[in-house]
Amino acid sequence: MGLTRTPAVDHGRCCQANGSSSRPLAAPGIMPGMEDVVVVETGIRIGPIVATVIGVACAAFCLWLTVRIVNRRERWAKRTLATIVIGSFVYPLSAGPMFWVNEHALGESQIVYAIYQPLFWVAEHGPEWPAGLLLTYLSLFVRLPNC
Repeated sequence: MGLTRTPAVDHGRCCQANGSSSRPLAAPGIMPGMEDVVVVETGIRIGPIVATVIGVACAAFCLWLTVRIVNRRERWAKRTLATIVIGSFVYPLSAGPMFWVNEHALGESQIVYAIYQPLFWVAEHGPEWPAGLLLTYLSLFVRLPNC
């Protein structure tokens, strides 16, 4: 299961003809920096509007939670923050044992690949070190094919 990326648009050809603006104009229907659409093999398309809405909602939630912790000193808000921080560490660390269970007990279930798809996306589209770290960690639990 992999992700594919649509080709990027050359924004240099969209500049104004008179050269008065140093900022390029967007091609019709495309915002600069938001031209990529992530396509998961299931056929679900996550467009730039959905990604923007999710990002803004996440930022708003973090700000709201910070206000609850700092101004109101609510205990449930502190517990929620602790859960988010701990979950951020447990999620990637659970990939190795879960892939071992998937290989030995579940018989290559696709749901495990879907759950850990964000890790593979970061490994594929991010810097080199996350991919190497993920593959090294997973190789402790399962036999990886030589790529």
